[in-house]
Amino acid sequence: EQRRGAEANPRSDLFAAAVVLYEMLTGQPPWPRDVLLAGTRMPGDFQLPYEVGRGHDAALVAGLQAHLDEIGDPESARRPSTEAALTAAQELFDSAIATRS
Repeated sequence: EQRRGAEANPRSDLFAAAVVLYEMLTGQPPWPRDVLLAGTRMPGDFQLPYEVGRGHDAALVAGLQAHLDEIGDPESARRPSTEAALTAAQELFDSAIATRS
């Protein structure tokens, strides 16, 4: 939002969290350098490569993808509240722990 001249808000932090989470899972940023510099955002920017989910519980991977899509939505107003995002993250974490047991 700030890069486009809009006012930053707590949902801007959720977008930043989506970028960090995506990089943690894939080892690379969600965009090539030219797209990053242009500042364009599209739905699907945080699509996880197949390799990330291979060998993991399909429901957990789908939930993680849905979470990334929500907190990384290009439109700030469509992102969840911080509380809702943290609740979803905790549920994903709990699910991940349960699938390892």
